[in-house]
Amino acid sequence: MRSVATTFGYVADLARRRPVGLALLVVALAGLWATSYYSYLLFHTFAELFYAVVAYGILIMAWNLRTFLDDDYPLFLGVSLFFVATLHVLHAVAYGGMGVFPGDTRNLSTQLWIALSAMAAVSLFIAPRFIGRRMRLALVAAVYLAVTSVAVAAIVWWKVFPVCYVAGQGLTPFKKVSEYVISGILIVAIGVLLRRGRNLRPSTRRLLVAALVVSVASELSFTEYVGVYSAFNLIGHLLMVVSAWLMYTAVVETGLAEPHALAVANLELSEQAALAAQARAEETAHLYAGLEAGLLPRAPLEHSTVRALTRYRPGERRLRLGGDFFDIVDLDRGRVAVVVGDVSGHGPEAAALGAMLRTSWRALNVSGVAPATVVATLDKMVADEAQSRDQFATLVAVWIDSQTRRLDLVNVGHPQPLVLNGGLALVEAPAHPPLGLSLPEVRQPTTIDLPAKWGLLLYTDGLIEGMAAPGTSERFGQERLIRAVSRTLLPAPTEEGLDALLAEVEAANGGPLPDDVAVVLLHECTRTADDQALATSAGAVTEGT
Repeated sequence: MRSVATTFGYVADLARRRPVGLALLVVALAGLWATSYYSYLLFHTFAELFYAVVAYGILIMAWNLRTFLDDDYPLFLGVSLFFVATLHVLHAVAYGGMGVFPGDTRNLSTQLWIALSAMAAVSLFIAPRFIGRRMRLALVAAVYLAVTSVAVAAIVWWKVFPVCYVAGQGLTPFKKVSEYVISGILIVAIGVLLRRGRNLRPSTRRLLVAALVVSVASELSFTEYVGVYSAFNLIGHLLMVVSAWLMYTAVVETGLAEPHALAVANLELSEQAALAAQARAEETAHLYAGLEAGLLPRAPLEHSTVRALTRYRPGERRLRLGGDFFDIVDLDRGRVAVVVGDVSGHGPEAAALGAMLRTSWRALNVSGVAPATVVATLDKMVADEAQSRDQFATLVAVWIDSQTRRLDLVNVGHPQPLVLNGGLALVEAPAHPPLGLSLPEVRQPTTIDLPAKWGLLLYTDGLIEGMAAPGTSERFGQERLIRAVSRTLLPAPTEEGLDALLAEVEAANGGPLPDDVAVVLLHECTRTADDQALATSAGAVTEGT
């Protein structure tokens, strides 16, 4: 009684959700019932063909959408009901009065009915086991083909199938008991579906349960008729049509078509979202490119005796901007000012602060501000503009007098530069605390005399904080950098050698370095006779003062 009440509830819900489909079903049932008064054979043929068309439709839809399905439950139903529908067609043409098979075929058609009903019930019992699972399609199709062939052969040719209908007596006990057994299997199938069908859409599960309940009622109707044209036979076929329609609505409309349409709609929304995300990414990349450009000088150094080679490599997280920056300024009287720095952290804030430090450093040097004052001003700027108390900046700034080969250097918490002079040495200079700590310390430059044919390598810590080898946790470090510089930049620094140095460091890391890297390689060009005379004159003026 509970199942019947539940079915009526499902039907009422269906009337609200699919009034057009339900109305068409009512019209079809009325037409079939009216047809039975004109010709019961025509009614029976239409009813059986209706079931067959529905079953074939389920298979076609499940087959075409199989690549989009999460499991093979609809496809198993389609394959099994295809063979059941084939027996329905054979049952229709073997029905008493059709004249396709010779003699009295009422027993033949009833035997075929029991075979197809048993196959359908067992299939509906097995089907829920494929919810959330895949099946071996070739094996399932082969098994159903074999079972169908054996059943047809046992009934039509071998004549070994038990008798189901006797003229003048009606249904045999075997036929009635078989219908009760089939009904029992369908009831068990309902329980299996309710237990295993939690992953199905609720509307699909409700319609499938309703189809099974109506199938049970149909099978029980077929236990009561005496003649193959009786009222219970008609009621059983009408209920069969209702069950087939519920099955189609459950599997094809709510289980396949609607989710597929929803998937297509979601795909269109995803495409729109992807286009919007792409536009945002391009806008962000443009913004980041502008910020990144602010970290680098606008034009290369043009100097008669000092050449600058520069490289800037974003880290592997390209959209996580860092604060690495560098700049080179050609001052008057053969002097060059160079800075390489790094703001702690990543993101637009670090990049913006790095760009601010670079442009401020340039403006201060162009204005002729003394080195110690330049660094003190940048220190105050970081303290005032930093986004958090933990943010700081490091840099190494050098002022080179190319005429006297004198180097003034301030190192503010930064990796030590390397001097190339045919050999290789670290620049020995005090390391002052980083910028932004608001310390009262005055950062005076250290003066160093450069050798002839000198070179100077300035870099940010990203160059030495990669891995020493892929898969290890050991840092590349300054000692390995010194050995790599010896292999690539000695005896004379070149563009190719600088590229080889970066390639060697990245190869040791196993790919792009995790942090941004800024590198400036300065070296003395060959002096002309005029340059040498100017240097001598500058030296004499210095001694005189």
